[in-house]
Amino acid sequence: MNKTNNNLHKLGVYPHYPIVLINNQKDIYETAKSILLSEGITHFVQWEGDNPETVLNRLTLFKISVLILDFDADCLQSDLFFEQLYERCVHIPIVLMVTMESLQNVLQYMITKAYDYILKPIDAHRLIIAVRRAIEYKEMKHQLFQLKQHMISNDIQHFEIFKNIHTQNKIMFGIFQYIEAIVRSPFTILLSGEPGVGKKRLAKIIHQLSGQKGQFVIINAKDLDESNYEKKLFGTNLSNQSDYGLIEMANHGTLCIRNIDCLSPKIQADVLQLFQEKKYIPYGESHPIYIDIRMIALTTQDLLRLSQKGHFRYDLYYFLNTHHLQVPSLRDRFDDLPLLTTHFVQTFTQTDAREILQDLDQLIGYLKKYTFPNNIKELKQLLFRALFASNFQCLNRDVIRDYIEPNTKKDHPSVFQWFSSLKSILFKQRL
Repeated sequence: MNKTNNNLHKLGVYPHYPIVLINNQKDIYETAKSILLSEGITHFVQWEGDNPETVLNRLTLFKISVLILDFDADCLQSDLFFEQLYERCVHIPIVLMVTMESLQNVLQYMITKAYDYILKPIDAHRLIIAVRRAIEYKEMKHQLFQLKQHMISNDIQHFEIFKNIHTQNKIMFGIFQYIEAIVRSPFTILLSGEPGVGKKRLAKIIHQLSGQKGQFVIINAKDLDESNYEKKLFGTNLSNQSDYGLIEMANHGTLCIRNIDCLSPKIQADVLQLFQEKKYIPYGESHPIYIDIRMIALTTQDLLRLSQKGHFRYDLYYFLNTHHLQVPSLRDRFDDLPLLTTHFVQTFTQTDAREILQDLDQLIGYLKKYTFPNNIKELKQLLFRALFASNFQCLNRDVIRDYIEPNTKKDHPSVFQWFSSLKSILFKQRL
């Protein structure tokens, strides 16, 4: 098997449901199939168009992604057939294949029924664009339907997967519902929010729910510069050495990019091209590798504002913003403080924490005085520090007070500085 065929084999079936061409000419089918196959679109079949009843029956029995109709097919010469076809394909994008001579006759169908058209003889670039847009349109309609169903039902179907996110907050429940609605789609997801709100944990849950067979691969954009990013992302394939890049490791899985706002303009352009074209060529290779990867981008910044200032590519922002989830800060979900505090104390003390948290309401009222700029991560480390100071027998209120009210003790170290020092001490003790 040559390298090109091997790469296509790795890709698998795309899209999930077939693209169907209805026509009577084998050479047109073979030409279109070859063009689409070269772009990683592998699920493409032909139905003969000489028997209208057979075509209509098949449309009732089978699920398809896109329907391509050769306007010269025998069955399409009947207006009645086209009307019946449209009734059964109301949720399927229809692409008409026409000659220049028949284009005028097609316009009446284009206005209300067909999604797009392509001219014969087939132009490869035009066919690829029309089919990709139709696939994305179908997938987006399906997602909107799923989202509507989730919002109507007001239920979380996979509550057990979200159980490690301790919350009773309505905003968080809405995020869970939205994730369930769009998790099977191939489109990029942007998770934004302050440091420590749990973006990475949500990204892992999205991968877990997606059903993808590949790995969850995460990279920090701060670690990518223009001198090393090609090898890190795309790998190398030289005669004496072959190294897998992160893209190949994530194929059929999820690539999570943290701090995506830190990518340089050149790397932004290459990332955008990679996920739009769904292929890349490793260093030392001459044949493309096709990818089937869900990208999840994480940021603490307002990418729209950055793009308006010229610091982030607007086309990349638009691409990432297909599904955008703004994860709330701890300040916006203070109703979760009792749950989170109890959970962390139980985790650190390995007890049910009832004795330690006898005055929980008073403690929560005090914690609410602080803004927690580093959110849940900061709360977790503050509670650990307060427990550590009392040998995990109780929460040392002096530690909490001195942290929340810094004026009572000037020059006190931040919880992150203190925690880093503690880890350094424990590490040296091991040595």
